[in-house]
Parts: sequence; C-alpha cells; structure tokens
Amino acid sequence: MSGRALSILFLILVPGHEDAIMKADYYKYSHPDSSYLKKGVNICSQVLEEQPENAFALWMIARFKLALAETRNTRDEKLNIYEEALSYADKAVNEDPA
Repeated sequence: MSGRALSILFLILVPGHEDAIMKADYYKYSHPDSSYLKKGVNICSQVLEEQPENAFALWMIARFKLALAETRNTRDEKLNIYEEALSYADKAVNEDPA
C-alpha cells in the first residue's frame, strides 16, 4: 500500500485534524522542495500542540524530516536532520506501537 493510501486510511480511522494532516500530506507528495516540506512540518506541529500523542502527526514529521535531510548539502546537516527524524519516529512508535 502506498504512503498516500495509508494516509487516507488513517484519516478515515482516526478522527480529528484530518484537514490539517491531509494538507501536510499534500505538501510532501506534491511539492518535495524544502519550503513546502517545512510547511508540512509546521502543520503537523500545530496538530501536536493540541494532540501531543497524535502518532500520525509524529510519524508525518519524521517523514518530512527525512525528505528535508535530502535537500541539505553537507553530511553534518543531513545527519542532524536524520537524528531529528529518528526522534519523531521513536515517539510515534511509543504512542502507537501497532
């Protein structure tokens, strides 16, 4: 199943903040440059302000961070962002280990 299909399935099964997360998902798949990826992170971060346990928003930030790392030029910049992505992914798994 594609990432987009999983996103849509999640939104059907888990109510709340659907519009915000779909907008963030749109940025990731439609505009893979750093400015739109950062917008996706910001949208998911806003969701987390209201629902800090939202595993899907945490997971989406991890995915955005991975894509952002690929837009960086130096190894150190990439490594720092990869570490941030890993931290968000770990939090997402802790919130929803299924």
